[in-house]
Amino acid sequence: MAAATFSPPTSIGSNPLAIIEACENAELSNEGGADLPSVQLAELAALLVVGEYGPARDLLRRHEDCSPDTVHQFLALWEAGRAMEVGDSSAAMDRLARCCSDGSGSPRQPLATFAAEVRDAYRARVAGELAECYGRISAERCGRLLGFGGEEAAAWLARRGWTVSRGGDGSDYLVVPNEGMDGGDGGEEGQEGKEVEASQSGRIHELTEIVAFMERSTKIH
Repeated sequence: MAAATFSPPTSIGSNPLAIIEACENAELSNEGGADLPSVQLAELAALLVVGEYGPARDLLRRHEDCSPDTVHQFLALWEAGRAMEVGDSSAAMDRLARCCSDGSGSPRQPLATFAAEVRDAYRARVAGELAECYGRISAERCGRLLGFGGEEAAAWLARRGWTVSRGGDGSDYLVVPNEGMDGGDGGEEGQEGKEVEASQSGRIHELTEIVAFMERSTKIH
């Protein structure tokens, strides 16, 4: 009965788990001829919001053929999801930005709204993973990973307790708040960074961070 009156939501950020369940029920029963392509687009967005990439890939396999516009929206959002799945946050943020604004001045809906909500949720997950991995991270690199330009990353993270420090190489680093560190490891790495003053040591420390990030990148979804 629920599927007969189900209408795909225009926003999925407030209760994505309930939306996933409702979309799955609409797919299974489809009583009353639910608009399956729109249902599946909302379902994909909700799955990406909660980081469920396996079910999102399964949804891709059963995606209904439909109008070219709906196909475009679904596949554009999945391209971002594909990058999220493999931990390529820079590519994911770039693809989500294109979903939010295609340069025409009239972004496609509901794709633009869904993509913005996916980006907000994914950005928060990436920031949480960075806080677990590091005591501090290059401001420039952090901005790329979070999909920010200029000083936007520092301002966004400052509202979450992060601070900015100047490294021995003259570059700015974003420092994780103490309560955001897991045990003593992150704090120790952060302290080491503060003690590095020589330019050469600063470069070695950054290279160490890059290697560590590559090893942990599969955790960043």
